[in-house]
Amino acid sequence: MKKYWMIVACSFCWCALLISLLCTRPAYAAGGEKLTYIDLINRLTDLEQLAVLPAPGEKCQQWSSYDRASKYDKASGKYVNWFANGDGNGIIRKEGNTQVFAEMEGPGVIWRIWSALANQGHVKIYLDGAAEPAVDLPFIGYFNRQNEPFTHEALVHMTARGQNCYVPIPYQKSCKIVGEGDWGRYYHFTYTTYPKGTILPTFKRQLSAAESAALDKAATILTQSGHYPSGKPGRQKTVRVKVSPGEIREVATLKGPRAITAMKINMDFPESQDDRNILRELVLQIYWDGEKEPSVWVPLGDFFGSLVRPQV
Repeated sequence: MKKYWMIVACSFCWCALLISLLCTRPAYAAGGEKLTYIDLINRLTDLEQLAVLPAPGEKCQQWSSYDRASKYDKASGKYVNWFANGDGNGIIRKEGNTQVFAEMEGPGVIWRIWSALANQGHVKIYLDGAAEPAVDLPFIGYFNRQNEPFTHEALVHMTARGQNCYVPIPYQKSCKIVGEGDWGRYYHFTYTTYPKGTILPTFKRQLSAAESAALDKAATILTQSGHYPSGKPGRQKTVRVKVSPGEIREVATLKGPRAITAMKINMDFPESQDDRNILRELVLQIYWDGEKEPSVWVPLGDFFGSLVRPQV
């Protein structure tokens, strides 16, 4: 097994790469896995999990308030009212005065609840066929950090004028979410459905002491920076290269079953305004296991989520 690293550039620059390597994890967990609520909390900060292929049958899905007038007609193979723009009003159906937002079969976990206009009307989450909701709060109560366990700023906050709640809400058999009264407008419920046979706990707002401690720890980690999220780094390799316009330079060839857990790049920028262009013109390519086409092909600035020169 080999992994090849290459860089392509259209401008002169110096790049110093620090690559930390650890052994890989299994490609995915098999069906029948049993996960505790603490296991789920730990996944909030397990960045290595992002590089692990999902198990067969595992899906990330979402219910949202998109305009239900937009539909796909299977008979004709065409989209109907595709440009309908009444987003925020869409629901599955009404049951008396109750609006049904979402219905899911388990096992699954709600990872994110979002709204751009949450109000005082109640949103209720029913789990595993229970007659009473596991969560019954004004919709804004999921986001105002006044109701346990939705109280940590790192997990419950406003971003880009949208309210977000990232406290996991697991269920084993089913989940139904409804709204009553003036709950507001706009919602997302993003969730994962796991393979049949996966064992998950049914969410309760009253967490155990150990679960609360795990949630506290996750919130603390998410407010930190400048550390290795995968733990203490393994072997490291530092390479310094100069890439000319139009040139391809191989930075490193790594052999054996490994996982790249950290990557740092320092660059010598020119004094001119061209420094902003370099982050788009310099391209990172990564080839796994003898591939002819790269699994990763991305401008360097995009790879690190930085499109401008850092200010010193």
